[in-house]
Amino acid sequence: MIKNIFVFIVLFLGGCLFSFGPSESHTRHSPEQATAWLYDPYVSCYYDTVWGTSDWYVEIYADSYYDRYDVASVRYVINNSYDYIEMGYLGYSAWGSSFYGYHDCDRLFRFDFIAIDHDGVERYYTHYW
Repeated sequence: MIKNIFVFIVLFLGGCLFSFGPSESHTRHSPEQATAWLYDPYVSCYYDTVWGTSDWYVEIYADSYYDRYDVASVRYVINNSYDYIEMGYLGYSAWGSSFYGYHDCDRLFRFDFIAIDHDGVERYYTHYW
């Protein structure tokens, strides 16, 4: 008993602290704490008046508080449709996609971007073009 008290006093006066709790790998973040965000969207459109078709290019940056690789996927939907278009990772937090359609380029379009992190939490960004 005296030996245990002596060890405790030596450790206490020596400045040693012990911490017992979950390891860092288990407490990375919960879905409520996920902080992914979307910023700086870019949309371009080329309309072919002869054939009535349009070529679109869409790009946006998605990042996270932890690192840019915490964002698992980015997708968008145009004008509240039900078809999501997946974007590919371009590097340095940039995500991009292109598509071909019959949309007139001079109309107003609503792009709803969705970033999904590895915990499945979604973050939204709306851009009007």
